[in-house]
Amino acid sequence: MNGTQHQARQHGFILIEMLFGLTVLAMLAGISVNLMARHMDSQNYRIAAGQQQQVAEAAAQYLKDNFAAVYAAAGPTAPVTITPAMLRNTNFLPASFADTNAFGQTFVVLARRVAANQLESVVLTTGGETIDEIGTREIAENLGAPGGFIPTSDIGIVQGVRGGWQLALSNYGMNPGVGHTASALFLQDGTLANDYLYRNAIPGKPELNRMNTTLDMGGQDIVNAASITASVDVSAGQWFRSLGNGGWYSEQWGGGWYMSDSDWVRVYGDKGVITDGEIKGGKLTSTGRTTVGEYLKLDGIATEGNVCEGPGLMSRDASGLPLSCQSGVWTGNVGIGYGQTWQLVSRTLNKTYLNDSAQPIMIAPSIYCDGVNNNWKRNYLYIGGVQVGQLSVYDYDGGDANTEVQPVTYIVPPGQSYAVMSTATAYCSINQWAELR
Repeated sequence: MNGTQHQARQHGFILIEMLFGLTVLAMLAGISVNLMARHMDSQNYRIAAGQQQQVAEAAAQYLKDNFAAVYAAAGPTAPVTITPAMLRNTNFLPASFADTNAFGQTFVVLARRVAANQLESVVLTTGGETIDEIGTREIAENLGAPGGFIPTSDIGIVQGVRGGWQLALSNYGMNPGVGHTASALFLQDGTLANDYLYRNAIPGKPELNRMNTTLDMGGQDIVNAASITASVDVSAGQWFRSLGNGGWYSEQWGGGWYMSDSDWVRVYGDKGVITDGEIKGGKLTSTGRTTVGEYLKLDGIATEGNVCEGPGLMSRDASGLPLSCQSGVWTGNVGIGYGQTWQLVSRTLNKTYLNDSAQPIMIAPSIYCDGVNNNWKRNYLYIGGVQVGQLSVYDYDGGDANTEVQPVTYIVPPGQSYAVMSTATAYCSINQWAELR
């Protein structure tokens, strides 16, 4: 009897253990099924978000390219409707793109006028399955900042993800009800779609090609630009570089700087350059007259008599007296008397002499003539081949007295010839010839 009771009790424990195991297995199976279902739902939510994002991007491009027409047709509470078929027909969506998402909800784009030259646009889903709010929130999260949904707490609005924005559905004349999602095009790419900078000109809408804030290039280049016009200063951290033969040009005054070869920086329009400061260079060349308003200072020192490069060079000696390069030799450029003395020299009539010095010289010839009754003794002074004076006498008293013509001084420039030519060499000769040289 006791054995039978013990056996029956043991069978009861085994039965309880089996029931407990089956219960745990059922619970695990339920959890697994639930997790699988939720995973499949999440996949569907991601697919739906991707489809909606594609419609939103296509709608944004459509609105940019057709802004004028949509703006003209839209009203504040009477939006223009854009369908997936319209986006397919204009090649903003692929020809195979469906009108509905993974839950059978149909896409529709609504655009209304909110202010001058501004549109507010939204993508909505309508019809199809009613997605629970967990699902609509997840779809909105997958869409990012433009994503939204119709909340159960207020079915009259579209609420942006995490409360980032909201729209009143009454302004669009449509309310799909809870379980549907939205994309706000005015938040596409993190900024207002109606404030996008349009790539193409919109007739009558120049403001759509105008920046309303600072354009930060983030360290990137601007390439292939034509003219760039600024109303205030233009600054650069490094170089202003011009390509080709261009440079800087003053539109108002018609002058500027440019280069047309590898050697010279040129002034456009042949304008003058003025500065109260200093102009410094290795060499200064002037093709015209050079004017100095104060003093001309020569720092280079040369030694008179030393070799120089050629005519035209100017310098000074250590005492400050000017020197010029003449015939390849540094020569003092001074007037008559500087470094000169009067000298008695031997000269004869009817012979030409040359001032071969670098300075002017002064000559003082004296003529002596024997007496000849009633007759002229004519003697002519020539400088550089030109007659400049006479040293002539006439015997008025008819006697045989000798006559001396007193010396008269004349200047002979450097390189010029000089001579006393006489028609009475039988009677006249040089009495004395002095020269300052």
